[in-house]
Amino acid sequence: MLKKAIAICSVVALSTGVFAQKAKVVSAYNYLNAYERGKKCSELKNGKEAIDAASENDQTRSEAKTWYYRGNIYFAISEDKNCKSLDSDALNKAFDSYSKALKYNIQDPAYHNLDIENNQEDAVKFFQALMNKNTKMDDPAYTADIIGVRFPIMSNRFLNQGVEQYQGKDFEKSYESFGKSVALAQMGGRIDTLGIYYAAISAEKSNKKKEAKELYIVLTTLKYHGDNDGPKIYAYLSQLYKEEGDKEKANEIIKQGRVRYPNDKGLIIEELDYYLQSGKNQEALTNLNLAIEKDPNNHLLHYAQGTILDKMGENDKAEASYKKAIELSPEYFDANYNLGAMYFNKGVEWNNKANDLPLNEKKKYQEYSKNAEDQFKNALPYLEKAHEINPADVDVAKPLLKIYQMTNATDKYKALKEKIGG
Repeated sequence: MLKKAIAICSVVALSTGVFAQKAKVVSAYNYLNAYERGKKCSELKNGKEAIDAASENDQTRSEAKTWYYRGNIYFAISEDKNCKSLDSDALNKAFDSYSKALKYNIQDPAYHNLDIENNQEDAVKFFQALMNKNTKMDDPAYTADIIGVRFPIMSNRFLNQGVEQYQGKDFEKSYESFGKSVALAQMGGRIDTLGIYYAAISAEKSNKKKEAKELYIVLTTLKYHGDNDGPKIYAYLSQLYKEEGDKEKANEIIKQGRVRYPNDKGLIIEELDYYLQSGKNQEALTNLNLAIEKDPNNHLLHYAQGTILDKMGENDKAEASYKKAIELSPEYFDANYNLGAMYFNKGVEWNNKANDLPLNEKKKYQEYSKNAEDQFKNALPYLEKAHEINPADVDVAKPLLKIYQMTNATDKYKALKEKIGG
Protein backbone atom coordinates (compact mmCIF):
# COMPACT_ATOMS: atom_id res chain seq x y z
CA MET A 1 0.00 0.00 0.00
CA LEU A 2 2.83 2.36 0.92
CA LYS A 3 4.64 1.63 -2.35
CA LYS A 4 1.49 2.37 -4.31
CA ALA A 5 1.02 5.63 -2.44
CA ILE A 6 4.62 6.64 -3.13
CA ALA A 7 4.18 5.81 -6.81
CA ILE A 8 1.01 7.86 -7.03
CA CYS A 9 2.70 10.78 -5.28
CA SER A 10 5.62 10.58 -7.71
CA VAL A 11 3.31 10.70 -10.70
CA VAL A 12 1.42 13.61 -9.21
CA ALA A 13 4.67 15.45 -8.46
CA LEU A 14 5.95 14.85 -11.99
CA SER A 15 2.68 15.98 -13.52
CA THR A 16 2.69 19.06 -11.34
CA GLY A 17 6.22 19.89 -12.55
CA VAL A 18 5.23 19.47 -16.18
CA PHE A 19 2.16 21.63 -15.72
CA ALA A 20 4.25 24.25 -13.92
CA GLN A 21 6.67 24.49 -16.83
CA LYS A 22 3.90 24.58 -19.38
CA ALA A 23 2.30 27.29 -17.27
CA LYS A 24 5.50 29.32 -17.62
CA VAL A 25 5.22 29.07 -21.40
CA VAL A 26 1.62 30.27 -21.21
CA SER A 27 2.63 33.05 -18.79
CA ALA A 28 5.36 34.19 -21.19
CA TYR A 29 2.79 34.30 -23.98
CA ASN A 30 0.42 36.35 -21.80
CA TYR A 31 3.16 38.77 -20.76
CA LEU A 32 4.06 39.30 -24.41
CA ASN A 33 0.43 40.04 -25.27
CA ALA A 34 0.26 42.48 -22.37
CA TYR A 35 3.40 44.20 -23.67
CA GLU A 36 1.89 44.48 -27.15
CA ARG A 37 -1.09 46.29 -25.63
CA GLY A 38 0.70 48.71 -23.32
CA LYS A 39 4.36 48.65 -24.44
CA LYS A 40 5.53 48.32 -20.84
CA CYS A 41 9.06 46.93 -20.56
CA SER A 42 8.12 45.31 -17.24
CA GLU A 43 5.87 42.90 -19.14
CA LEU A 44 8.79 41.86 -21.34
CA LYS A 45 10.97 41.46 -18.26
CA ASN A 46 8.43 39.11 -16.67
CA GLY A 47 7.94 37.26 -19.94
CA LYS A 48 11.70 36.90 -20.37
CA GLU A 49 12.10 35.35 -16.91
CA ALA A 50 9.24 32.91 -17.49
CA ILE A 51 10.34 31.76 -20.93
CA ASP A 52 14.02 31.45 -19.96
CA ALA A 53 13.01 29.07 -17.19
CA ALA A 54 10.86 27.04 -19.57
CA SER A 55 13.64 26.87 -22.19
CA GLU A 56 16.01 25.32 -19.64
CA ASN A 57 13.57 22.69 -18.37
CA ASP A 58 13.64 19.17 -19.80
CA GLN A 59 9.84 19.08 -20.05
CA THR A 60 9.50 22.11 -22.32
CA ARG A 61 12.92 22.72 -23.90
CA SER A 62 12.14 20.48 -26.90
CA GLU A 63 8.88 22.16 -27.85
CA ALA A 64 8.67 24.53 -30.81
CA LYS A 65 6.18 26.70 -28.93
CA THR A 66 8.69 27.40 -26.13
CA TRP A 67 11.34 28.64 -28.54
CA TYR A 68 8.87 30.50 -30.71
CA TYR A 69 7.61 32.52 -27.73
CA ARG A 70 11.16 33.02 -26.51
CA GLY A 71 12.13 34.32 -29.95
CA ASN A 72 9.16 36.69 -29.97
CA ILE A 73 10.05 38.09 -26.54
CA TYR A 74 13.72 38.68 -27.37
CA PHE A 75 12.75 40.04 -30.77
CA ALA A 76 10.48 42.57 -29.03
CA ILE A 77 13.30 43.53 -26.64
CA SER A 78 15.71 44.08 -29.54
CA GLU A 79 13.19 46.21 -31.44
CA ASP A 80 12.07 48.50 -28.58
CA LYS A 81 14.73 51.12 -27.80
CA ASN A 82 13.17 51.64 -24.36
CA CYS A 83 13.46 47.96 -23.48
CA LYS A 84 16.84 47.09 -25.04
CA SER A 85 18.56 47.43 -21.67
CA LEU A 86 16.77 44.24 -20.55
CA ASP A 87 19.27 42.28 -22.65
CA SER A 88 22.04 43.73 -24.82
CA ASP A 89 22.28 40.43 -26.70
CA ALA A 90 18.55 40.17 -27.43
CA LEU A 91 18.93 40.05 -31.22
CA ASN A 92 21.27 37.04 -31.09
CA LYS A 93 19.03 35.29 -28.57
CA ALA A 94 16.02 35.86 -30.81
CA PHE A 95 17.98 34.31 -33.69
CA ASP A 96 18.95 31.26 -31.63
CA SER A 97 15.41 30.85 -30.32
CA TYR A 98 13.77 31.07 -33.74
CA SER A 99 16.30 28.59 -35.16
CA LYS A 100 15.37 26.07 -32.46
CA ALA A 101 11.67 26.77 -32.91
CA LEU A 102 12.01 25.94 -36.61
CA LYS A 103 13.98 22.80 -35.82
CA TYR A 104 11.54 21.43 -33.24
CA ASN A 105 8.58 22.41 -35.41
CA ILE A 106 9.62 19.81 -38.01
CA GLN A 107 7.55 16.68 -37.37
CA ASP A 108 10.33 14.25 -38.26
CA PRO A 109 12.21 13.72 -34.93
CA ALA A 110 15.44 12.98 -36.83
CA TYR A 111 15.87 16.74 -37.29
CA HIS A 112 15.51 17.51 -33.59
CA ASN A 113 19.01 16.27 -32.79
CA LEU A 114 20.78 18.25 -35.51
CA ASP A 115 23.56 20.51 -34.25
CA ILE A 116 22.74 23.42 -36.53
CA GLU A 117 24.98 25.85 -34.65
CA ASN A 118 28.29 23.97 -34.82
CA ASN A 119 27.97 21.38 -37.58
CA GLN A 120 27.86 22.66 -41.16
CA GLU A 121 26.43 19.42 -42.58
CA ASP A 122 23.62 19.50 -40.01
CA ALA A 123 22.96 23.14 -40.81
CA VAL A 124 22.68 22.33 -44.54
CA LYS A 125 20.25 19.45 -43.84
CA PHE A 126 18.17 21.75 -41.66
CA PHE A 127 18.07 24.48 -44.31
CA GLN A 128 17.13 22.01 -47.05
CA ALA A 129 14.29 20.66 -44.90
CA LEU A 130 12.96 24.17 -44.30
CA MET A 131 13.06 24.98 -48.00
CA ASN A 132 11.36 21.70 -48.96
CA LYS A 133 7.62 22.23 -49.40
CA ASN A 134 7.00 18.59 -48.52
CA THR A 135 8.50 18.90 -45.03
CA LYS A 136 5.70 18.52 -42.49
CA MET A 137 5.50 21.02 -39.64
CA ASP A 138 3.61 20.73 -36.34
CA ASP A 139 2.44 24.32 -36.70
CA PRO A 140 3.04 25.82 -40.17
CA ALA A 141 2.05 29.25 -38.81
CA TYR A 142 5.22 29.37 -36.67
CA THR A 143 7.43 28.68 -39.68
CA ALA A 144 5.58 31.18 -41.87
CA ASP A 145 5.83 33.95 -39.26
CA ILE A 146 9.50 33.37 -38.48
CA ILE A 147 10.74 33.06 -42.07
CA GLY A 148 8.28 35.43 -43.72
CA VAL A 149 8.03 38.21 -41.12
CA ARG A 150 10.73 38.07 -38.44
CA PHE A 151 13.78 36.99 -40.42
CA PRO A 152 13.65 39.76 -43.08
CA ILE A 153 13.62 42.39 -40.32
CA MET A 154 16.35 40.63 -38.36
CA SER A 155 18.51 40.30 -41.47
CA ASN A 156 18.67 44.10 -41.74
CA ARG A 157 19.27 44.42 -38.00
CA PHE A 158 22.20 42.02 -38.14
CA LEU A 159 23.62 43.91 -41.11
CA ASN A 160 23.49 47.18 -39.16
CA GLN A 161 24.90 45.50 -36.06
CA GLY A 162 27.73 44.07 -38.13
CA VAL A 163 28.58 47.51 -39.52
CA GLU A 164 28.78 48.95 -35.99
CA GLN A 165 30.99 46.07 -34.83
CA TYR A 166 33.18 46.43 -37.93
CA GLN A 167 33.61 50.14 -37.34
CA GLY A 168 34.55 49.32 -33.75
CA LYS A 169 37.15 46.88 -35.15
CA ASP A 170 35.48 43.87 -33.51
CA PHE A 171 35.89 41.77 -36.63
CA GLU A 172 35.09 38.43 -34.97
CA LYS A 173 31.64 39.65 -33.99
CA SER A 174 31.04 41.55 -37.22
CA TYR A 175 31.80 38.34 -39.14
CA GLU A 176 29.15 36.51 -37.10
CA SER A 177 26.58 39.29 -37.53
CA PHE A 178 27.09 39.57 -41.29
CA GLY A 179 26.89 35.78 -41.53
CA LYS A 180 23.52 35.78 -39.78
CA SER A 181 22.30 38.59 -42.01
CA VAL A 182 23.19 36.51 -45.06
CA ALA A 183 21.63 33.31 -43.68
CA LEU A 184 18.34 35.00 -42.77
CA ALA A 185 18.09 36.74 -46.13
CA GLN A 186 18.72 33.43 -47.89
CA MET A 187 15.91 31.75 -45.94
CA GLY A 188 13.62 34.44 -47.27
CA GLY A 189 14.77 33.77 -50.83
CA ARG A 190 17.08 36.79 -51.08
CA ILE A 191 20.83 36.76 -51.71
CA ASP A 192 22.42 39.41 -49.49
CA THR A 193 25.53 40.19 -51.53
CA LEU A 194 26.38 43.23 -49.40
CA GLY A 195 26.31 41.04 -46.30
CA ILE A 196 28.52 38.44 -48.02
CA TYR A 197 30.99 41.18 -48.99
CA TYR A 198 31.22 42.55 -45.45
CA ALA A 199 31.42 39.01 -44.03
CA ALA A 200 34.35 38.25 -46.35
CA ILE A 201 36.28 41.34 -45.28
CA SER A 202 35.51 40.68 -41.60
CA ALA A 203 36.68 37.08 -42.00
CA GLU A 204 39.95 38.22 -43.53
CA LYS A 205 40.54 40.83 -40.83
CA SER A 206 39.84 38.27 -38.09
CA ASN A 207 42.36 35.88 -39.69
CA LYS A 208 39.71 33.48 -41.01
CA LYS A 209 41.51 33.25 -44.34
CA LYS A 210 39.79 30.04 -45.50
CA GLU A 211 36.32 31.49 -44.87
CA ALA A 212 37.30 34.80 -46.48
CA LYS A 213 38.53 33.02 -49.60
CA GLU A 214 35.32 30.99 -49.90
CA LEU A 215 33.19 34.12 -49.56
CA TYR A 216 35.23 36.08 -52.13
CA ILE A 217 34.82 33.18 -54.57
CA VAL A 218 31.05 33.30 -53.99
CA LEU A 219 31.07 37.03 -54.74
CA THR A 220 32.98 36.56 -58.00
CA THR A 221 30.49 33.85 -58.98
CA LEU A 222 27.60 36.20 -58.21
CA LYS A 223 29.40 38.98 -60.14
CA TYR A 224 28.99 41.33 -57.20
CA HIS A 225 29.89 44.91 -58.00
CA GLY A 226 28.46 46.94 -55.13
CA ASP A 227 29.76 50.46 -54.72
CA ASN A 228 32.52 49.92 -57.31
CA ASP A 229 33.88 47.14 -55.08
CA GLY A 230 33.92 44.50 -57.81
CA PRO A 231 37.59 44.92 -58.82
CA LYS A 232 38.68 44.93 -55.16
CA ILE A 233 37.22 41.46 -54.63
CA TYR A 234 39.52 40.00 -57.27
CA ALA A 235 42.49 41.84 -55.75
CA TYR A 236 41.64 40.63 -52.22
CA LEU A 237 41.15 37.04 -53.38
CA SER A 238 44.38 37.13 -55.37
CA GLN A 239 46.26 38.40 -52.31
CA LEU A 240 45.01 35.45 -50.24
CA TYR A 241 46.40 33.04 -52.83
CA LYS A 242 49.70 34.97 -52.79
CA GLU A 243 49.89 34.53 -49.03
CA GLU A 244 49.48 30.78 -49.57
CA GLY A 245 52.39 30.88 -52.02
CA ASP A 246 50.23 30.09 -55.05
CA LYS A 247 51.36 32.87 -57.40
CA GLU A 248 49.94 31.23 -60.51
CA LYS A 249 46.46 30.98 -59.00
CA ALA A 250 46.78 34.54 -57.71
CA ASN A 251 47.49 35.77 -61.23
CA GLU A 252 44.68 33.62 -62.65
CA ILE A 253 42.25 35.46 -60.36
CA ILE A 254 43.62 38.83 -61.50
CA LYS A 255 43.19 37.76 -65.13
CA GLN A 256 39.55 36.88 -64.40
CA GLY A 257 39.11 40.32 -62.87
CA ARG A 258 40.75 41.97 -65.88
CA VAL A 259 38.26 40.24 -68.21
CA ARG A 260 35.38 41.64 -66.18
CA TYR A 261 36.97 45.04 -65.47
CA PRO A 262 39.41 45.63 -68.36
CA ASN A 263 39.88 49.32 -67.54
CA ASP A 264 40.44 49.03 -63.79
CA LYS A 265 43.79 50.59 -62.93
CA GLY A 266 44.23 48.58 -59.73
CA LEU A 267 43.89 45.24 -61.50
CA ILE A 268 46.18 46.38 -64.31
CA ILE A 269 48.86 47.21 -61.75
CA GLU A 270 48.30 43.90 -59.91
CA GLU A 271 48.86 42.01 -63.15
CA LEU A 272 51.87 44.21 -63.89
CA ASP A 273 53.40 43.29 -60.53
CA TYR A 274 53.07 39.60 -61.36
CA TYR A 275 54.74 40.05 -64.75
CA LEU A 276 57.58 42.07 -63.24
CA GLN A 277 58.26 39.45 -60.58
CA SER A 278 58.10 36.70 -63.20
CA GLY A 279 60.50 38.49 -65.54
CA LYS A 280 57.86 38.77 -68.27
CA ASN A 281 58.96 42.20 -69.43
CA GLN A 282 56.94 42.48 -72.63
CA GLU A 283 53.69 41.54 -70.90
CA ALA A 284 54.53 43.95 -68.09
CA LEU A 285 55.19 46.72 -70.59
CA THR A 286 51.84 46.15 -72.28
CA ASN A 287 50.08 46.45 -68.93
CA LEU A 288 52.05 49.55 -68.01
CA ASN A 289 51.05 51.29 -71.21
CA LEU A 290 47.40 50.58 -70.35
CA ALA A 291 47.89 51.83 -66.81
CA ILE A 292 49.52 55.05 -68.03
CA GLU A 293 46.58 55.66 -70.36
CA LYS A 294 44.30 55.52 -67.31
CA ASP A 295 46.59 57.53 -65.04
CA PRO A 296 49.03 59.62 -67.12
CA ASN A 297 50.18 61.76 -64.20
CA ASN A 298 51.31 58.87 -62.03
CA HIS A 299 55.10 59.19 -61.75
CA LEU A 300 55.44 55.63 -60.41
CA LEU A 301 54.00 54.17 -63.60
CA HIS A 302 56.40 56.14 -65.80
CA TYR A 303 59.28 55.08 -63.56
CA ALA A 304 58.26 51.41 -63.81
CA GLN A 305 57.98 51.78 -67.58
CA GLY A 306 61.49 53.23 -67.67
CA THR A 307 62.84 50.38 -65.54
CA ILE A 308 61.47 47.73 -67.91
CA LEU A 309 62.67 49.53 -71.02
CA ASP A 310 66.07 49.94 -69.36
CA LYS A 311 66.26 46.17 -68.77
CA MET A 312 65.23 45.52 -72.37
CA GLY A 313 68.02 47.76 -73.67
CA GLU A 314 65.59 50.37 -75.02
CA ASN A 315 67.73 53.19 -73.65
CA ASP A 316 66.17 56.11 -75.53
CA LYS A 317 62.65 55.10 -74.51
CA ALA A 318 63.78 54.40 -70.95
CA GLU A 319 65.37 57.86 -70.81
CA ALA A 320 62.07 59.47 -71.87
CA SER A 321 60.12 57.52 -69.24
CA TYR A 322 62.54 58.38 -66.42
CA LYS A 323 62.47 62.04 -67.41
CA LYS A 324 58.67 62.04 -67.40
CA ALA A 325 58.66 60.53 -63.92
CA ILE A 326 61.06 63.24 -62.72
CA GLU A 327 58.99 65.95 -64.41
CA LEU A 328 55.93 64.74 -62.49
CA SER A 329 57.83 64.26 -59.22
CA PRO A 330 61.21 66.06 -59.12
CA GLU A 331 62.02 64.74 -55.63
CA TYR A 332 61.49 61.11 -56.56
CA PHE A 333 64.77 59.40 -55.68
CA ASP A 334 64.46 56.20 -57.72
CA ALA A 335 63.86 57.93 -61.06
CA ASN A 336 66.75 60.36 -60.52
CA TYR A 337 69.09 57.57 -59.48
CA ASN A 338 68.10 55.17 -62.29
CA LEU A 339 68.45 57.81 -65.01
CA GLY A 340 71.80 58.92 -63.62
CA ALA A 341 72.97 55.31 -63.33
CA MET A 342 71.89 54.59 -66.92
CA TYR A 343 73.96 57.51 -68.23
CA PHE A 344 76.86 56.53 -65.98
CA ASN A 345 76.88 52.94 -67.22
CA LYS A 346 76.89 54.17 -70.82
CA GLY A 347 79.86 56.36 -69.94
CA VAL A 348 81.70 53.39 -68.44
CA GLU A 349 81.02 51.37 -71.61
CA TRP A 350 82.47 54.09 -73.84
CA ASN A 351 85.41 54.50 -71.50
CA ASN A 352 86.16 50.76 -71.62
CA LYS A 353 85.88 50.78 -75.41
CA ALA A 354 88.37 53.63 -75.57
CA ASN A 355 90.84 51.81 -73.32
CA ASP A 356 90.56 48.63 -75.39
CA LEU A 357 91.64 50.39 -78.61
CA PRO A 358 95.14 49.83 -80.00
CA LEU A 359 97.59 52.72 -79.61
CA ASN A 360 97.37 53.73 -83.28
CA GLU A 361 93.59 54.40 -83.04
CA LYS A 362 93.99 57.90 -81.60
CA LYS A 363 91.06 59.40 -83.48
CA LYS A 364 88.66 56.70 -82.27
CA TYR A 365 90.12 56.96 -78.79
CA GLN A 366 89.31 60.67 -78.68
CA GLU A 367 85.81 60.02 -80.06
CA TYR A 368 85.06 57.29 -77.52
CA SER A 369 86.50 59.29 -74.67
CA LYS A 370 84.35 62.28 -75.68
CA ASN A 371 81.27 60.02 -75.72
CA ALA A 372 82.16 58.74 -72.25
CA GLU A 373 82.62 62.28 -70.95
CA ASP A 374 79.27 63.37 -72.41
CA GLN A 375 77.48 60.48 -70.72
CA PHE A 376 79.14 61.25 -67.37
CA LYS A 377 78.05 64.87 -67.72
CA ASN A 378 74.51 63.70 -68.50
CA ALA A 379 74.55 61.51 -65.39
CA LEU A 380 75.90 64.19 -63.07
CA PRO A 381 72.79 66.33 -62.33
CA TYR A 382 70.58 63.31 -61.72
CA LEU A 383 73.05 61.55 -59.44
CA GLU A 384 73.68 64.78 -57.55
CA LYS A 385 69.93 65.22 -57.11
CA ALA A 386 69.61 61.63 -55.91
CA HIS A 387 72.44 62.27 -53.42
CA GLU A 388 70.69 65.43 -52.25
CA ILE A 389 67.47 63.47 -51.67
CA ASN A 390 69.24 60.60 -49.89
CA PRO A 391 72.76 61.56 -48.76
CA ALA A 392 73.27 58.26 -46.93
CA ASP A 393 72.96 56.09 -50.03
CA VAL A 394 76.45 54.77 -50.85
CA ASP A 395 75.31 53.42 -54.23
CA VAL A 396 74.79 57.03 -55.33
CA ALA A 397 78.06 58.30 -53.85
CA LYS A 398 80.27 55.75 -55.64
CA PRO A 399 79.45 56.72 -59.25
CA LEU A 400 79.49 60.39 -58.25
CA LEU A 401 83.06 60.05 -56.96
CA LYS A 402 84.04 58.31 -60.17
CA ILE A 403 82.56 61.10 -62.30
CA TYR A 404 84.24 63.81 -60.20
CA GLN A 405 87.52 61.99 -60.58
CA MET A 406 87.21 61.50 -64.34
CA THR A 407 86.06 65.07 -64.98
CA ASN A 408 88.75 66.55 -62.74
CA ALA A 409 86.18 68.04 -60.32
CA THR A 410 88.76 67.83 -57.52
CA ASP A 411 86.99 69.98 -54.93
CA LYS A 412 83.71 68.09 -55.28
CA TYR A 413 85.57 64.79 -55.14
CA LYS A 414 87.34 65.70 -51.88
CA ALA A 415 84.17 67.07 -50.27
CA LEU A 416 82.13 63.97 -51.08
CA LYS A 417 84.97 61.64 -50.10
CA GLU A 418 85.22 63.34 -46.73
CA LYS A 419 81.43 63.37 -46.30
CA ILE A 420 81.04 59.61 -46.75
CA GLY A 421 84.00 58.92 -44.53
CA GLY A 422 86.41 57.75 -47.15
